[in-house]
Amino acid sequence: QRGPLGDLYWLLGGPRFRRACRICHEFVDSAVRKALGCSAENLTAQSEEAYTFVDALIQESKDPKFLRSQCLNILLAGRDTTACCLTWTLRLLLQHPQAISKLRREIKDALGVGPEAPEPTIAQLKKLSYLSNVIKEVLRLYPSVPVNARAAVR
Repeated sequence: QRGPLGDLYWLLGGPRFRRACRICHEFVDSAVRKALGCSAENLTAQSEEAYTFVDALIQESKDPKFLRSQCLNILLAGRDTTACCLTWTLRLLLQHPQAISKLRREIKDALGVGPEAPEPTIAQLKKLSYLSNVIKEVLRLYPSVPVNARAAVR
């Protein structure tokens, strides 16, 4: 389903809207084709550092239309939900100074601080368990998307 307009969503935007959609689809389609072009050996040989969202999706389905839809959903819908999550995280951390102290200590111990500290890797970020728990608790208390209306096609 596409919200209250259903299958008539295309009536709302006009030619400019449809052109913008086509440009977005072409951009994402090229990335999907490139990702699908990687052989299974290359995908499994990649380090954890190079693992991407598209790689995870390809393990679920190799349908280009499905992959495009999921990528567009993350790219276009992710901006506001991320901002909402960060806003609530900062507000709650400011209300709980002991949580800020614990979080700062974890980050300092794991990654270092200051201009000489290297950029953190994905593997290092995954080891920040308290940070992960803080984010999960914020999303539990204040979900960015309280209702995700999807309909099963089968």
